Amino acid sequence: MQTQAIDPRPAQSSDRWLFGPAPDLVLGCGLGYAWIFLALAVLDVRFVEAIPAGLLPLALLVSATPHYGATLLRVYEQRESRRAYALFSIGATAVLAASFLVSLQYLALGSWLMTIYFNWNPWHYGGQNYGLAVMFLRRRGVEITPLAKRLLWASFILSAVLAIVEMNGLAPGAIYAPVGDQASAQSFGPFYRFISIGFAPSVQQSLTSVGLIAYVGCLLGAAVLLLRRCSLSDLGPSAALVATQSLWFVIPAASRIWGVFDDWVPLGGQHFNYAFIWIAVGHSVQYLWITTYYAKKTERFSGFPRYYVQCLLAGSMIWSFPALLFAPGVLGTVGYNDGLFLLIATVANLHHFVLDGAIWKLRDNKIASVLIRKSEPIADGEPTREVGPRWFRPIVWVVGAVCVLTFILGTWEREVGFRQAVRRADYDRVEQAGQRLSWIGQQDATIHRYLAGLAKARGYPEDAIRQYERSLQIREHPDAWFELGVIHASLGDRIAAREAFEGAYRLNPVPVRLVLRLSQTLIETGQFARAREVLKEGLARHPRHPELVEQLRKANAQQDAAGTLGGAEGDRVVTGYPVRGSSLDSPARSGSDKT
Repeated sequence: MQTQAIDPRPAQSSDRWLFGPAPDLVLGCGLGYAWIFLALAVLDVRFVEAIPAGLLPLALLVSATPHYGATLLRVYEQRESRRAYALFSIGATAVLAASFLVSLQYLALGSWLMTIYFNWNPWHYGGQNYGLAVMFLRRRGVEITPLAKRLLWASFILSAVLAIVEMNGLAPGAIYAPVGDQASAQSFGPFYRFISIGFAPSVQQSLTSVGLIAYVGCLLGAAVLLLRRCSLSDLGPSAALVATQSLWFVIPAASRIWGVFDDWVPLGGQHFNYAFIWIAVGHSVQYLWITTYYAKKTERFSGFPRYYVQCLLAGSMIWSFPALLFAPGVLGTVGYNDGLFLLIATVANLHHFVLDGAIWKLRDNKIASVLIRKSEPIADGEPTREVGPRWFRPIVWVVGAVCVLTFILGTWEREVGFRQAVRRADYDRVEQAGQRLSWIGQQDATIHRYLAGLAKARGYPEDAIRQYERSLQIREHPDAWFELGVIHASLGDRIAAREAFEGAYRLNPVPVRLVLRLSQTLIETGQFARAREVLKEGLARHPRHPELVEQLRKANAQQDAAGTLGGAEGDRVVTGYPVRGSSLDSPARSGSDKT
């Protein structure tokens, strides 16, 4: 929630809290996350092992998903709201929906949208904390001077900027968004890539130093000005929000920029995506806390359980329904774990940012009357005309319930059905997980590659071929093509092996073992010119590699024997290369030799 403050009437002392000191400080001011941070710091990897990353999406389901739904209900449930925010509820939504459809085919657009989402996210969190800090001051009747307000606002802006600087380095930085399994860009096949500004480490450190000095200066200036007009107790909740913002962004960004506490779970880069999911949970709980309070003031509020379930169902639809509709083999071409989920997350969050920035402004008298001034339940305005005919709402809630179930099933199958089953080498359970994920549009090429490798190791080449081919239908990967070629070669199908190796080479021509395998099958199938071309390209990448030199000598000899060399004398010069080493593990082998 992003808010912009005004000067409404002072609040009475009985209105200092929304739900009371404990729930407001724990849920609204972020002290709940402070406990999570402390547990991560003390228990370290034991915390991660006790609550594995694969199950954290369930925590997001019960917190983040309804927080998106709360915004949707606020904007779309009543005709009055839809009309009031038509530019955003209709115009911006149409633009983002069109962008989603285009991005399914043009990955560059999806990458740019994702980059905007990642960079916007820290300020979205910061804007919500700033708005709540101002709200608590106003509820306490604190007069905030324009300078104090600007300094406080600048401190939240700077905290977000520090996170953005850390994220946009030459080396991949921490991603300040809960993207789950897709935090790092895939190397092959369809994917969406974060487009970093590319700050050099020295530039990042300089910008961070300047930013921290400015950040501390703004906070001190705001505190001095505010304490002239209020007590420490009046400042308490707002100070807690400042501390939460610092714990979410300032401290983690600075620690990673300078490489301190790198082995500490809540701050280190290795587990940052895990830690940030808990930050997202804290942000979402905070949002539900404030939206629930606002909803209570409306005439149609019928209790928190009903309100929460409606938020959960509405939020689930924007996450799970597109995954079902645009799964490969339905209307889409990008696999769930190969970019579809990330694209859905990008567009859903951008939509949320736009709507959120429109509907939560303290300069709106209706908002201010609820969040700052004591008020009676607010009227819903003109007739409470709901979305669609009477039969429409039950259908929406049924679809939402199905989406909740698919989200739970997908999370469970990826963690328990795949990851934990892999540790046990349980082929049947992994295969079952792959089938169930395909039912809900969440096909995963990695699962089928694993099943193929297991089938190959157990001596079932036909099963391995079937699983590799299924994997390649979801997403092309050089590993799948290469292993498929190895199996075909072992079965004596040289043409199929050559085609598979060509598929791997098209995606990643670097590995020596691939160049050797491909050139060998090319020679065996009489494609001498193509074999020599591949070997020359390999030697250009791995000069004087002994096995490539020997393979090229063989290709020249066999083409000579076939009488088809064509007089290209220069092709023979390579056989005179001095040879270094004798194995694939020699220094001449590239570090990127693995497919």
